[in-house]
Amino acid sequence: MGKTINIEINKNKLYDLRRDPGENYNVAEYYPEIVKELLVIADEARKDLGDDLTKSPGANRRLAGPVK
Repeated sequence: MGKTINIEINKNKLYDLRRDPGENYNVAEYYPEIVKELLVIADEARKDLGDDLTKSPGANRRLAGPVK
């Protein structure tokens, strides 16, 4: 397994990767409805799969191990 790092995100970020592949310009303030929609999707994923950063266990998370 590769090295991992934890980063803290203090504010929402949204980038237009077609126009800004280097992620230099945060456009979240211009598209609050998209940010809101993405946050809902992320919360649903956390509830389902869990998230170590927020200590969410996840309803369908299972322990790592071999497939039987």
